[in-house]
Amino acid sequence: MSTPGSQTLMRETLCAEETIMTNCIYSITITRLLTGTLLLAGMAPLSAVYALDTTDREFIQESVTGGKAEEALGQIASQKSSLDEVRDFGSRMIEEHSELNRNLVALAKTDGLTISEELPTEKTKEIERLRLLPEAEFNREYTSKMVSDHQKNIARFETRAKETDDQEFKRELQKALPVLRGHLIHAEKIKAAALHDS
Repeated sequence: MSTPGSQTLMRETLCAEETIMTNCIYSITITRLLTGTLLLAGMAPLSAVYALDTTDREFIQESVTGGKAEEALGQIASQKSSLDEVRDFGSRMIEEHSELNRNLVALAKTDGLTISEELPTEKTKEIERLRLLPEAEFNREYTSKMVSDHQKNIARFETRAKETDDQEFKRELQKALPVLRGHLIHAEKIKAAALHDS
């Protein structure tokens, strides 16, 4: 049989539990409302904003502009060269670097970042210089550049994949590496074809 004192204690305990539950529900509701508002506004949830560090962001920007340059040169190669190997490689660069860029830009957007896809002046000048070369010379320079560029990019992606703390970014880099290695193998083959043709 309960005493008046025990009944009072039970009521106080129940009130305390109800207060805790109410506060908990209120907190969850507010969090969900804030997250939903951010998503509707095109922003990432609070927990995801600026997860990428400065080095990651700079890497993405550099990689995207580099990818745009690969696409531009691929367009020239697919039209200028009479070698099937070079034209096919150029078309591959357009398609696959475009996809790599889309993935990196999309990742950056989830982190609240805007990535410029405009080519810097020095890259534009280099692309124009190569475009104006005679075909045989273009084939040699283009294929040699593709080998050296992809060697550098593979090293960059490998290093960043090891050093970044952002797990989603790490997975994106690791997914891109086999594609870049395939580009390097292909570039080495067309470089040999271009030298043989000159």
